[in-house]
Amino acid sequence: MNFNGALRRYREDRFTDLDIVRCTGLSVRAWRELIKLGSVRTVTENRGRGRIRLCDAIVFKRATVIAALNRVGFSLAVSGQIAYCLP
Repeated sequence: MNFNGALRRYREDRFTDLDIVRCTGLSVRAWRELIKLGSVRTVTENRGRGRIRLCDAIVFKRATVIAALNRVGFSLAVSGQIAYCLP
């Protein structure tokens, strides 16, 4: 992990998929499913091996709410819809 690069991204409110997965407790598969469902939208749409998708702080917070709702027992799709409607 490039520490200086990570600090620069955090100051700019940019988080990678790995940051989201580590902090929220969602699996990589669940995170990708949320992107596919449209529950969260990334800032960059880079796909494929070696490309880094970035998210902003709003998406990060939404993913945290989705993860909490999912742990309580809601499905990812329902959790995503509930979190998307929250202010």
